[in-house]
Amino acid sequence: MTVFSQHEYYFHSKKTPRNPRTAFFEDLSADIQRWLDDGDQIILGADFNEDIQETAVSAWREQWGLVDAYKLLHPQLPMVATCQSNSKQTQIDSIWTSPGLDLLRGGFSGFQELDMGSADHRLLWLDIDDETVYGFRAPLPAKRPSDSIPLHDPLIIQRYNDYVQQQHRYHRFAEKLFPMEERARTGGLTEDDAVTYEQLCILDAGIRTRARKQCRPFYAGQVPYSDVIANDRKEIKLWNMMVSYRSGKRADTRAIRRLMKQLDIRHAFRLSMEGVDKARKSCLRRYRKHKKDAVALRDTFVKDLAERRAIKYNTTATAQEKMMQTQRKTKRDFQRINRILDKNQRHSIATVEVVDDSSTRQCLSRSDIELACMDEGQRRFSQANHTPFMEGPLFVDLGYLAAQNTVDCILSGTYEPDPSLDEYTKKFLKELAMPAEIAECPPITGALSTADHI
Repeated sequence: MTVFSQHEYYFHSKKTPRNPRTAFFEDLSADIQRWLDDGDQIILGADFNEDIQETAVSAWREQWGLVDAYKLLHPQLPMVATCQSNSKQTQIDSIWTSPGLDLLRGGFSGFQELDMGSADHRLLWLDIDDETVYGFRAPLPAKRPSDSIPLHDPLIIQRYNDYVQQQHRYHRFAEKLFPMEERARTGGLTEDDAVTYEQLCILDAGIRTRARKQCRPFYAGQVPYSDVIANDRKEIKLWNMMVSYRSGKRADTRAIRRLMKQLDIRHAFRLSMEGVDKARKSCLRRYRKHKKDAVALRDTFVKDLAERRAIKYNTTATAQEKMMQTQRKTKRDFQRINRILDKNQRHSIATVEVVDDSSTRQCLSRSDIELACMDEGQRRFSQANHTPFMEGPLFVDLGYLAAQNTVDCILSGTYEPDPSLDEYTKKFLKELAMPAEIAECPPITGALSTADHI
């Protein structure tokens, strides 16, 4: 049974016999009329399953004043098939829009070019100026504030509310606001009431700011990482899982055994509930003590890590420690940059300045900016075109890809430069000869043993 027949059967079962195609356009017309009455713009994309230039479909589009976006953008191009099984170059898919929209660009993809489920239709795309869609330039999404409350955690929300209510009671908000509310209803507010209300608003904002800081579950990087701190956290996790296991709750015994092996704790399953609770409390006390010395533990960990890296890479511990400090500094610098430059400040290039012989001109349009960037790239990557290696006898001997015979002669120091070359080029070629101690080294095979890999 075809889809048309299924829809026809459905209408008959509802005692409202209708032609499915006619019903589709009638219902769509009602929706479009409602959207137009609300002042909305229309963007309609559809697979019509018939030629969109066919008289009935085209007449319906013209009835509502819609324009064929692709015909408007590419009037010089012929019609193409948008369904792979169509061999008659009949376009059955399209996007129609209200005439007031500013269409920037649009087009079709190739069949299965993006392979979205091996679809047999082309992908239709359209870029529209958002100001003509919304009537104003929509702002970019703002970056989520770093001190926002994790709303997915009810415990944090309850902690936030409890703190705010406690501070409100301490500062007697109710005693000050309720009488003011009664005076506002009768029109008896005074200038002193306005000053008091402003002070309460400022105080309330400060209370909520402190509540956000106090109610966040953790700050990333609050405790510097070290192997001692990491082992304490693993052990706390182990004893928490053992508490669940001894309480008869569902627990992952394989994860427990992995932690036991990592921490070299072999007796966890032999402990009773009292023993598990005692071990957990002891671990928590030890963790709190180590947190106080977290900075010193971190320094010790970094020094040990530098020594291990020095042994592995055959360098000094000082060099490895300096390298890690440079990496951390670079990471911190970029974190600061990302905090300052939020998403609203990361726009695309809007203008480019080009310096000519004696003047500077600005490129504002997209085509001018692209042309200026291409010219600059061409200039930068062609600076060597007029050097000795890219012209004259050296270019004949080496070519663009450095002929191997000439390269071997240069590296072995047997190359005889052309007499027309300048003095400095000849000296440079002489310096390119490979030192004897390097030439006598055995070739690098690229083989990697299992021990080296491990």
